[in-house]
Amino acid sequence: MMPVYRHTIRNFPDPEKKFLFIHIPRTAGRFFTENIKLNNFESETQFIWKSIEGIEPAHFHKELYEKYFDVADIPHITIVRNPIDRFISTSIFLTRMYGDGIQDMVEDPMMLSICHLNTSDTEGANWFRPQIDFVSSKTNVSSFILFISIKSFKGTSGSTVKKSSLAP
Repeated sequence: MMPVYRHTIRNFPDPEKKFLFIHIPRTAGRFFTENIKLNNFESETQFIWKSIEGIEPAHFHKELYEKYFDVADIPHITIVRNPIDRFISTSIFLTRMYGDGIQDMVEDPMMLSICHLNTSDTEGANWFRPQIDFVSSKTNVSSFILFISIKSFKGTSGSTVKKSSLAP
């Protein structure tokens, strides 16, 4: 369900090392997930795209992943994005869902709330949640333009996620 990853190469220095990737919606999560796979990491579980408490497990915020998954003793990593860029990206989602007339609706806070509550798409349910709701004191955070090093689980300046930068 939640993206917990483990290295697949047996001679990796610590093949039991695993981490939780907290996928904050609209923050390059699919791109990052593909890079994880290219570097011989795989998900421990199959994603279940069925919602729990109205949220897809792949987009659980802190309260839900701590409630439903045993991830307290493993490193947590995530990517954050400039909130304005994230809002614009999320707005594109609303336009696809409600059409071009959405502008008038989102200018009214009550109508925006109604749009959000009435969406049948559980994937979008956490797209408006503040990014801080996804992280804890255990989370290693990198920005959208900087990516983490899976080897150390720490942020790295100026690195892009490439196979060579993630190799043991």
